Amino acid sequence: MNAVNSSAAWPLHMPCDMVVEAGLLATQDDRRRVLANQALIIHGGLIQKILPLEDAAELRCARRLNLRHCVVLPGLVNAHTHSPMTLFRGLGDDMPLMEWLTKRIWPLEAGLTNELVHLGSQLACCEMAALGTTCFQDMYIFQEATAEAVEAFGLKAVLAEGILNVPTRSYQTPEEAYARIANLLADYAGHPRIRFAVAPHTVYTTSEAILRRSFQLAEAYDLPWCIHCTEDDAELEHSQAMYGMRPVALLDRLGCLSPRSVLVHGVVLAEAELHTLARAGASLVHCPRSNAKLASGLAPIAACLEAGVRVALGTDGPASSNSLNMFQEMGTAALMAKVREGDSTALPAQAALDMATVHAARALGWQDLGRLAEGGPADLTAVSLDLPRHTPCTNVVSHLVYACQGAGVELTMVDGHTVYERGCFPTVDYDGLRRELRDALGWARSRLDSISA
Repeated sequence: MNAVNSSAAWPLHMPCDMVVEAGLLATQDDRRRVLANQALIIHGGLIQKILPLEDAAELRCARRLNLRHCVVLPGLVNAHTHSPMTLFRGLGDDMPLMEWLTKRIWPLEAGLTNELVHLGSQLACCEMAALGTTCFQDMYIFQEATAEAVEAFGLKAVLAEGILNVPTRSYQTPEEAYARIANLLADYAGHPRIRFAVAPHTVYTTSEAILRRSFQLAEAYDLPWCIHCTEDDAELEHSQAMYGMRPVALLDRLGCLSPRSVLVHGVVLAEAELHTLARAGASLVHCPRSNAKLASGLAPIAACLEAGVRVALGTDGPASSNSLNMFQEMGTAALMAKVREGDSTALPAQAALDMATVHAARALGWQDLGRLAEGGPADLTAVSLDLPRHTPCTNVVSHLVYACQGAGVELTMVDGHTVYERGCFPTVDYDGLRRELRDALGWARSRLDSISA
């Protein structure tokens, strides 16, 4: 572990909202330094200074957090999910992808309301905060309801109304979907924690016109453009039948590949397609647990990285992965890559952590997230090292990726504000939320029963 040389201590007279005392600090800076016994001086939502503990001992502040038994790391960034699908968790298990979509998910979604989406998003915020995630990218319907949940809870999010060529519960036509996007951008213009993306669902649930128009919209507003792409062999067959070519070739022909393009899944990418994505500067979001549970396959992540493709990590929705646990995704990604390649050195722990922090942030265009640095946002999480599974702590990054699995998260903070601490959610009545969720579960089960009858 490295020591930090502080050129100057934080002056005692300077304002300070909080001092976070870390036993270990995984900075995820350009050198990926792990520092021992450090203090983060936080004021105005930013990390003003990182100092050795002894240099911060006399600072006066409103709050001093003793996390000397923890590793403090950047808040994790979930680069792809469908957060309201917490309502569907466990209702479509052990099914092939297309059967899961047509017999479970789409029939359930046909009965969604703004209120149900808001409820599911609230639960997702609780789950993610308790597992160290501070920012997520969401693709769903009724995104104004998710935005309200995120704003009240205190997380950060990049939200996208999913665009399809068929009516959804929140719009009837793609034109209405574009209008909803414009309205959300106007309503949240300049918001410090909520941003937006443009997200056509897939090539087979849209059209060439939707793909072109949505990409033009992303360019006009300078937003990320997100799409499910090459998730399984069935998708390739649909694409060939509709367009006479594979999805990546189609997107390339339409001019939809650029540094703003974020392709999700990429399970059945061909080698030549990796180089196409790398040349375009597009990003790929890997969702290993969802891919495994739906038997979509093992994505060629090691080959993607070797080709120069930026790879981020996402959980996908909790209806397919059953959790929003980025620690589990990191470990699963690393293990699956080794199995796929037959190489124990494929996708080392540091690469997996990068995919859940700095690479995810860059894929979403939020460059200052995913790292702890002076002048950057105080978005962080703290994992206890007192647990038996974290002892002895011989390699911090290895422990976070292979051992942690979300256990021991004690604190999650966004812009210097605590959103989770030792089982408590300061901004949410969690007991009241659970009571509302019981009613929502009854709705989901009765809807499935009526569809099956």
